[in-house]
Amino acid sequence: MDNAWARYQLEDLLTDLRSGHRVVSTVYVEAGAPYRSEGPESLRPVGEVEYVRGLDAPEGVMAGIVAFADLRLGSNVEAVLDAQEAAGKGRLRGIRFMTAWDPHPELNFLSYKPTAGLLRDPTVLQAIKQVGRRGLPLDCWMYAHQLDDLIAAARALPDQVFVLDHMGTPLVAGPYADRREHVFVEWRLRMSELAACSNVRLKIGGLALEMQGAPWARGTWPNSEEIAAFWRDHVLWCVEKFGASRCMFESNFPIDRLVVRYVSLWNAYKRMVAHLSPGERDDLFYGTAHCTYLSA
Repeated sequence: MDNAWARYQLEDLLTDLRSGHRVVSTVYVEAGAPYRSEGPESLRPVGEVEYVRGLDAPEGVMAGIVAFADLRLGSNVEAVLDAQEAAGKGRLRGIRFMTAWDPHPELNFLSYKPTAGLLRDPTVLQAIKQVGRRGLPLDCWMYAHQLDDLIAAARALPDQVFVLDHMGTPLVAGPYADRREHVFVEWRLRMSELAACSNVRLKIGGLALEMQGAPWARGTWPNSEEIAAFWRDHVLWCVEKFGASRCMFESNFPIDRLVVRYVSLWNAYKRMVAHLSPGERDDLFYGTAHCTYLSA
């Protein structure tokens, strides 16, 4: 993947938000730029919060910010969280620490090079406690074969709200491409166990990610019927297991923008859950996200 997604700016977001859906608020989730160019390495991600906070966005757009902090700092992460909160001026609403790791090197592309088992590391758990003391949820992105780590962390820290991104990323790319059925069976087993942890919420998205088995190439622009047909069973299974009040749809833009259009993606979500109750649909499209990031 090239860095075309990185050119997604505020004006691009506003164009997407005006493409046909009634979007009342959005949350910005860390994207690794623009960091500070000098000063202590641990504090450089504060530059991203400063940048987003300085944008002239309409009311409701990027109403909350989920920032990055390196939880490998342990209890020393407190200084980073202090700086992120100061930079956010009330808009810091979560921290994301991605731990996606795989024994195959081609699937390890995060710049800070996570290692196996980070969410079981006592130093990382100490840092998560610092996040929890501030009432902040922790966004997590990992591959499905790592979900046992999140299960262990959620059980160890029952008062911490964890948010699992991208449906837990059942990995069917590269060396796993010919193991799709096995991968999804294992994914469902781990997700069922995770759903029993009441402090875990689920983001449903990343539906254009090739690593999750999406069949569409760039430039094909699948319509909402195609997206819904391909993902409906897995999405509805997730909603059934976790409950709508613990699930939220995500755009995963600008990454998914390389393959799908914003309006088509949200139309696909609407198609998948059209049969659910109004209350369940409200949770999926608004309530869970608002409760998680914007309610306090």
